Amino acid sequence: MGMGGMRRQGSDFEPEFFRIFRSIEDQQKRSAWLQAEGMLAAAPMLRARGLPLAADDPGEVSLEAERAAAEQQMLEALVRSGVPFLLAGPSLAAWTLYPEPGRRPRESMDLMIHARAVNDARAILRDEDFVPDPRGATRTESAQAWRRSKASVQLSIRLRWDFCDHPILNRRFSIAGLQAKSVVIEKPVAGLRALGVEHATLYSALRWVDAVHERFRLVDLFDQDLRWRMLGKEKLAELALLARQRGVAGILAEHLGMARRVFGTPVSTELLHSLKQSGNHERSGSLLGAGRGRMRYHLLGALYGRGLRVRGRHLFSLISPG
Repeated sequence: MGMGGMRRQGSDFEPEFFRIFRSIEDQQKRSAWLQAEGMLAAAPMLRARGLPLAADDPGEVSLEAERAAAEQQMLEALVRSGVPFLLAGPSLAAWTLYPEPGRRPRESMDLMIHARAVNDARAILRDEDFVPDPRGATRTESAQAWRRSKASVQLSIRLRWDFCDHPILNRRFSIAGLQAKSVVIEKPVAGLRALGVEHATLYSALRWVDAVHERFRLVDLFDQDLRWRMLGKEKLAELALLARQRGVAGILAEHLGMARRVFGTPVSTELLHSLKQSGNHERSGSLLGAGRGRMRYHLLGALYGRGLRVRGRHLFSLISPG
């Protein structure tokens, strides 16, 4: 799917998602495309935007509802334990942006946790029949993936003790600082804390840059669209200020620009221009541009990584096939 250059939004503007959707006339092919992009379960939300979608796929919705129930059970165990953590990523989007959590497919649940509490969290995961997942191992020292060894529905958990993986990004935010700015969300568990909306918006944008070894799906961008539409003027100003303070305004502008092109996210041209101007002076902008990709990501990781182990991992990733 071509993302093209930024275009001006006028009365005749049609978001790229809508244009591609309408160009696929065969219903089965259309459903297959939506499923591949993680958008099939969000059918009611797309219908509300005027897309002529058929009835929901009951199998897709049922599977994601089972996954949401498994997530809730695990979150209840973690909250009961008293180990401090923050819900983040696609699971946070599922529970806060969608009418039902099963409407947002996801492959893993991201939990932000202070490095001092990681071993306690690991012990709880083991008690719940989780084991380390080598397939989800990150390329830096910032996270660890776990999966349930025996379960009817696959559930993976990613413990994160850094906000991001890449050396240029992973010290922009501290877990302690995120916890101080966190919010309590109403569901699925009483007392569950999560990233606030500004940090969740930035996390979505930075994860897009970070995920060079993962397939980008449109549902990840749809999260950003939904989140943006919930922000008021005050929160927008706080978000822009935070992005500039942490040196990631250019990345935020790039991600929001994509959301505007693809889903018609109502981001003003003035704000995008202002963020891009700030981004021209940011080191994080070196991860963007025409050369963006796996090679550039790991070259910069080897250059800016702290310690031989981190630099070595990035150098090895340059020659490994994964």
